[in-house]
Amino acid sequence: MKAQYNKKLSTCVAVGVLTLGAGFSSGAWAQAAPFCGAMDVVFVVDDTGSMSGAISNIKAGIASIAADVVAASGGDYQMALVSFKDTVETDVDLAPGNEAAVQAGIAALSASSGAGLPEASDAALDTVVNGTSAGSDAGPCNQPFNSAGLRPGAVKIAVMLTDNLPGGCNDSFTATDQANAARVANDASAADILISAIYNANSAAPVTAGIMTNYAATTGGVYVNTPSNGEGTSAAIEEIIAACGSGANNCPLSQGYWKNHLEAWPESAMSGLTVGGVFYNPWQLLTIFNTPPKQGNSYLILGHQYIAALLNIANDANGSVIEASLAEAEAALTGVNLLSAYIKDESLNGIAGMLDDFNTRDLTPDCEDPEIN
Repeated sequence: MKAQYNKKLSTCVAVGVLTLGAGFSSGAWAQAAPFCGAMDVVFVVDDTGSMSGAISNIKAGIASIAADVVAASGGDYQMALVSFKDTVETDVDLAPGNEAAVQAGIAALSASSGAGLPEASDAALDTVVNGTSAGSDAGPCNQPFNSAGLRPGAVKIAVMLTDNLPGGCNDSFTATDQANAARVANDASAADILISAIYNANSAAPVTAGIMTNYAATTGGVYVNTPSNGEGTSAAIEEIIAACGSGANNCPLSQGYWKNHLEAWPESAMSGLTVGGVFYNPWQLLTIFNTPPKQGNSYLILGHQYIAALLNIANDANGSVIEASLAEAEAALTGVNLLSAYIKDESLNGIAGMLDDFNTRDLTPDCEDPEIN
C-alpha cells in the first residue's frame, strides 16, 4: 500500500483499534519521515486471553509507537486507549499531549478471560466513532468515550486489534453483528475516520478477515495480518502511523501474493469470483492458482494473471491502464472451465503478459512502496 497524505487537512486523527493477525511482514509500506499534522490517536485493543502475544508485543513497542505519533503530528496530538472483551472500557480518554498516560495504560493491559467467542469489537468501534455502543446488538455495553473530542477537519485513523468475530454487547455473533460492523464502518467513513484493522488470525477466518478488510476498505484505512503469537504487531502500527493511516489507492500485488494470502482477499471476493461467465468459489480459485500450466496451457497462464488482476482491482488498485486487456481476457475465457480446459495460444499468452506487467507494477510506476510477496 502506498502512503498518501492529504495536504488540505491540518489535523491527522489516528483512531487505533489494535487487532493482531497472521502473516504480517515489516516493511510493507514506505516510511519516509511522514508529517501528518495534528493527530488524535485512539488504540482499541482486544485484551482477552488469546491476545497475550499481541499485547506483549505492543507493550514492548509502545514507547516507539508514541514517539512516532509525536513526530508525525509535530507535537500536536491527542491519544486514547479503549479495550474490550464482552464489554468496552475507556482506559485513557482523549487529551492533548497525553503520551505518558497512554503508555501507562498500555503497560497496565493484561490479556485475560473473555467469556468464549466472539468479542465486542464492533461495540468498541461504535464507542470510538459515535461515543456510545447503544447502536450495537443488545447495547450499550461501554464506558463513556469522548468521541466529540476528535477534532474537526482531521484525518481520522482507526487501528483495530482483535482475533475474533464481532459480538455486539451480547457475546453472540449473528448476521446482525456483521451488519452492525458494516454500519460502524460506514459511520466512520462519514466522519472521515480511517479504520486500520490488524487481524491476529487465531480463529473464524475468512469471515473475520472479511469484516476486518471491510473496515479498512470502507474508510480508506489499512488492513494488516499478523501472526497469532503477536510478532510484528508494534511494527504494523508504526507502519500505519507512517502512512498517516491511509491505505487508499492500493498498489497491485502479484498472483503469487494472492495465492498465498487468502486472508487478505477483498471482502467482495471472499465468496468467489466470476471469470468468463463461470463462477468459482475461493477454494476453486486457489486450486487454479496452484495448478501449474502444464504443456504451456494458455488458459491457465491467462487465468492466473486475470484472477490476480481482478483481486487487485477489488482491492482498490487503479486498473484503468489495462481496461483493454481485461476485456480481452474476459472474452477469451468466456465459457472456459479453468479447472479442466486446455489450449495453447500465443495470443492468450500476450494478454497474460500485459496483465502480469500490471500485477507486478511495471505499469504503475507511481506505486513506490515495495511489493508484499
